[in-house]
Amino acid sequence: MTQRENPAPLAGGRPGQEMKQGQVDVSTPRKWRRVLGALIDGRSFNRCEAERELHDHCLHSTVSTIQSKGVTIYRREDIVPGFRGMPTRVCRYWLPQENRERARVLLHEACPHIEPGNALQHTVDSPGRVRGAD
Repeated sequence: MTQRENPAPLAGGRPGQEMKQGQVDVSTPRKWRRVLGALIDGRSFNRCEAERELHDHCLHSTVSTIQSKGVTIYRREDIVPGFRGMPTRVCRYWLPQENRERARVLLHEACPHIEPGNALQHTVDSPGRVRGAD
């Protein structure tokens, strides 16, 4: 097997700029931070809404990651229109008021440059653009 002379950039790399192994692109907050920030702000999401609004295609997995960090997230089953309008069961996730302070602390530990009470800086307006970072 031969080595490629010009390997493609790792995920998150920019065209014409090669990222080295272990290098992290910090221009967009990690997915769990975006989701946690939105939940701290009192919003709730099912997997369809999270995909559209937070660019999270695997919300259940992201919720599991957040919970493994010590923040409890509540859930309930919802029924939404699916393929051809057929009812589809999904989970709706939200952060109860009593867990928001722990979530703020966790978010601040992960991003010390962000004020603990300003979780909006971790939600996404459009791909690659973080609200409040302008």
